[in-house]
Amino acid sequence: MTVVCYRFSIVNLSKAESLYSVGMRPLMYSTKDAQLNQVGWKRCGENITYFRNDSQNGEDEANISFTLSFNLDFPYDNDLVFLAHCYPYTYSDLQDYLIRLQNHPVKSMYSKLRLLCRSLAGNNVYYLTVTAPSLGDVPRKKKAIVITARVHPGETPSSWMMKGFMDFLTGDSDQAKVRHLTPSIKS
Repeated sequence: MTVVCYRFSIVNLSKAESLYSVGMRPLMYSTKDAQLNQVGWKRCGENITYFRNDSQNGEDEANISFTLSFNLDFPYDNDLVFLAHCYPYTYSDLQDYLIRLQNHPVKSMYSKLRLLCRSLAGNNVYYLTVTAPSLGDVPRKKKAIVITARVHPGETPSSWMMKGFMDFLTGDSDQAKVRHLTPSIKS
């Protein structure tokens, strides 16, 4: 086994600020590491830099680009490796999560999944309501907070954030249970 180090440079990025400048690292999935050590996605990379590219003649500030560079070791020969900006969270992962939530004997009492619309690609776009059940037959008016995530397909960090938020709201913590029992959220 020979460890090979490569330098990656991703050029022509458009954002002036980057989390890579303050410690964020790319993610790597090695099929060999997964097979041999049951390791999934993990943070990787050394000597990570994010910098402004040199301006071209006459280039205005609106067209400035940036580069992300990092070193990465590949410890296995003949390995299939995937790199990512953040942990992948697919549409299928989301669908599986929503089905588990709706099939859960307790969590389903506090959550209601409804179809909002279909995307241009024909995928279902849901909205999920989490609240204490109405008492009796008469529905009451309740205050509401709307939280959205993953407005664009590549925004998987917001999917992870929303999954964690939903896990908290529907979880067993004392804080989550108090929210289920009170008629409105107090600040």
